[in-house]
Amino acid sequence: MAAARTTGARGLLAIQLLGFVLALLLLDQARRHLLFDFNEAAMGDFTSALYGAAADGGRVHCEALNIAPCHDAWVQAGSPPAIFWLGNSQLHGVNRMVPGDKTAIMAAHDALRARGDWLVGYSLPNISMMEIAAVVDTVGLDYRPKLVVIPVVLNGLRSGSVRDEALPLLRRPGAAERLRGTRVERSLAPLLHDRQEAVKVASLADLSEDRLESGLDRVSALWAARPDLRALYDYGTDMLRHRAFGVTAQTQRSLINPGYRAQMALLGDLVSDLRAKGIAVLLYVPPYRQDISGPYIPAEYAQFKAELGALCAAKGARCADFDRLVPGPEWGLVKDHLFGGVDYDFMHFTAKGHAALAQAMVAEIERAGP
Repeated sequence: MAAARTTGARGLLAIQLLGFVLALLLLDQARRHLLFDFNEAAMGDFTSALYGAAADGGRVHCEALNIAPCHDAWVQAGSPPAIFWLGNSQLHGVNRMVPGDKTAIMAAHDALRARGDWLVGYSLPNISMMEIAAVVDTVGLDYRPKLVVIPVVLNGLRSGSVRDEALPLLRRPGAAERLRGTRVERSLAPLLHDRQEAVKVASLADLSEDRLESGLDRVSALWAARPDLRALYDYGTDMLRHRAFGVTAQTQRSLINPGYRAQMALLGDLVSDLRAKGIAVLLYVPPYRQDISGPYIPAEYAQFKAELGALCAAKGARCADFDRLVPGPEWGLVKDHLFGGVDYDFMHFTAKGHAALAQAMVAEIERAGP
């Protein structure tokens, strides 16, 4: 009887070991053949990221933590009066890009240089309102801007977060001091405080685990790919769920929820902080594809635009509505990199669309007259 139990236990252990080995092999195959750039995938096969220079050669559009080139270019130009424009991948994604194309930020910068202004842009894919507030307070204010330009995207107001790659912005020297006493402090400072406390109470076990993980990253490509594999899993499950329920880019979904309310309140706090510093603010509804039905529920979209207008009026900001600016042929498509198929893109457009956005933005800035 004891021998039979021992044999059964060994058999179970062998099955578990076999399953573990197979799982490692499958993960390694996924790492080798299925991983892709998720930020690029979100823009679609026909859309490319462009963070370019101005006509005078200075870098005027930066992203993520690569912020020094833009600031250096501004300083080298003599630190002229600055306009800070930030947003999501719509600002750096160019559909069907060809050599010589410009983003709206690049084109607007060139147009505004004639009047002595320096427009600088910053964009982060799927930027949240909390990240916008963090970027304005920790990067934008470095330029002592006379105007801050922010697109307000209904789909981007569903929830608030600051991703790991943006957290270092909150740990820049002087960031905590800039936040102290502002209205957005209650939203951003707890995140910074929690991260600092985590560092302070780090135990010997935590430090040992960090050292072990960094060592494994160097010797194991599979271990180092863990964040990308987790992202692949999330992407794959989302795509499978969409297919199972017939969800497409045109599927309408309710977006007016508690998360939306909280992010609109944060936007109001950010505008109040900037206006208290004497900085003008321009909020705009970004271009939205009009040739086909889109994911916004019309009544909710109209409610969102009305509430944004009311916020501008109450907080002393300017508002602009650019949603009909870019015609249908200038928009792109998005490809499902795991399961195939394409869908409509409601975020990214061609260089002609960027030129139209730049022209409208320059006219709005000139009307604002800051």
